[in-house]
Amino acid sequence: MKVYFSKPRYFPALGTKLENFYLEKKYGTIFVETDTSTKVDSAVTRICNIIDTVTLKVNDMLPHPGIVRIDSWDVWSFDNTLAQIILPGLKILQKGKQGSPWVDDEDVPEALRSTSAPPKEHDWDTDAFHHDRWDWVINEMIWAFEAHCNPSQEDVFYDHSEVKPDVSITDQVANIKVDKEGLDAYFARKKNGFRLFGKYYEALWN
Repeated sequence: MKVYFSKPRYFPALGTKLENFYLEKKYGTIFVETDTSTKVDSAVTRICNIIDTVTLKVNDMLPHPGIVRIDSWDVWSFDNTLAQIILPGLKILQKGKQGSPWVDDEDVPEALRSTSAPPKEHDWDTDAFHHDRWDWVINEMIWAFEAHCNPSQEDVFYDHSEVKPDVSITDQVANIKVDKEGLDAYFARKKNGFRLFGKYYEALWN
């Protein structure tokens, strides 16, 4: 597998820059009252708007520069392959996120729900736990993918202390003690982390 994405290319709003340059040179400011502008000013504005429209369309047409190559062996255990890509991406997002999406109360512990938050000053305000809920969800996603990338973590639920090496494999397996309750909770948390990843997939932005 090979995955490479470079920084997206785009053209800036050239028309706006040209118009600002023209107005600043002529008036010393880019803010000009409409009723005092001349026909030349209006013509410049129209031309610059056309330039902006064209550059925006060009930006939309530009492909996102990147290379994605999937080899046949990458899909032998595709869940593991993807987990190794998703996990570091989630960690970078966690450190550099610049906002938080809406997270349903049902997806977080009761202490982080909006119903547990202090009263808001205004109805349109986000509650005090808005960002905490997203932090919790991101952490659960990361935990789930880390667990998937490191299956040896499950070893703590198996006790081999009573396994005797001089008996058959069947007897050895029979003598392994399993913390079924702990193992079930481990897999339930992992499954929920994957569920949250799917539910909030479109919220994975920065």
